[in-house]
Amino acid sequence: MQKKGVVLASGGFGMDKFYRKLQDPRIPDDMDSTNHPGATAGAMAKAFEIGACPVHVDWIQFGPWASPDERGFGVAPILTQQGLFKYGIAVDVKTGKRFMNELADRKTRADAEFVILRKDPKANPVAIGTENTFGPEIKNVIQKGLDSGVMKKYNTLDEVSQAYKIPASALKES
Repeated sequence: MQKKGVVLASGGFGMDKFYRKLQDPRIPDDMDSTNHPGATAGAMAKAFEIGACPVHVDWIQFGPWASPDERGFGVAPILTQQGLFKYGIAVDVKTGKRFMNELADRKTRADAEFVILRKDPKANPVAIGTENTFGPEIKNVIQKGLDSGVMKKYNTLDEVSQAYKIPASALKES
């Protein structure tokens, strides 16, 4: 038995809506991606033409660490991974309740977000924390997030609730 293989590292294909729909028909056509515009299945398609056999390309991950207010993969993932998921909560804007274990592994968190986005691709969950959520090592990233609009500052949970149309009583309970 031979144990040889080639790894094709051509980047993601999240912007290739046709190909990703082939891999997972549940993905809505208007679902955005944090991948760059060139992240298509072009290199993989060429590899398939010469006999490559894909493995696990249907494992598409919907990471709850990005932001709809930011194109691509910018400061939002740093803010969520280094602060909000460690010391804050992520809530479903429709219910105001936590929808995942913020400390779980990437796949578990991604699957939890996909359940919400599949119901309504525009109902982006919101991660919430206090000023004490972040350590000094990412204070400069917080300012970048505030300046770009990826992160917003509110003084009360009522203000958060109003801004995102989240049921206030459920949010406060969460």
